[in-house]
Amino acid sequence: MSIPDPRHDRQSMQIKVFMSLGADKNSRPWHFSPAVVFSMSREPIYAATPATRRIPGEAIMKTERMLKKIMAASGALLALDALWLGVVMKDYYREKLAGLARGDGGAIEPDWTAAALVYVLLITGILAFAARGDGGPAAGRVGRAAARGALFGLVSYGIYDLTNMATLKGWTWSLSATDMAWGAFLCAVSAAAAAAAAK
Repeated sequence: MSIPDPRHDRQSMQIKVFMSLGADKNSRPWHFSPAVVFSMSREPIYAATPATRRIPGEAIMKTERMLKKIMAASGALLALDALWLGVVMKDYYREKLAGLARGDGGAIEPDWTAAALVYVLLITGILAFAARGDGGPAAGRVGRAAARGALFGLVSYGIYDLTNMATLKGWTWSLSATDMAWGAFLCAVSAAAAAAAAK
């Protein structure tokens, strides 16, 4: 009568445990998860699973999607704001900001470095808070981005306008309301454009 080798039984039990965890003992390469499974002999066994392989094209696709979102948001925001400030509301802002804005002879001459940083912050906020990547159908994704963008624009422009209202003597409630409404619309459109571009 042969006596069973306990080491053989323990090895068989380990293989069964690995198979029950979904691991293939012939697959390579292996990596070991921190979870420890104990055999009947109370010796620790590390559950092995095939190493996760990164798909090379995945990082490229994410980068391309982000670049599309940046270009779409930047294009929409800069084009609409240039039209609003330079054409539609040019005389309105010149009248309301007389004596407050930089410039001579009634013409507003902004600090372009500061203006560029404002747009960088707006686009960053739109992409981070409004046009963040979420799943679902395109129509729903664009709608959600537009709603978040409107809220972001209202808050961002509201902080600026209401601070001016609280501290500047010549600032008016009508100017604040107009600017806040425009900020909500501008950021909503920009966020929607970014979400639509991220297909």
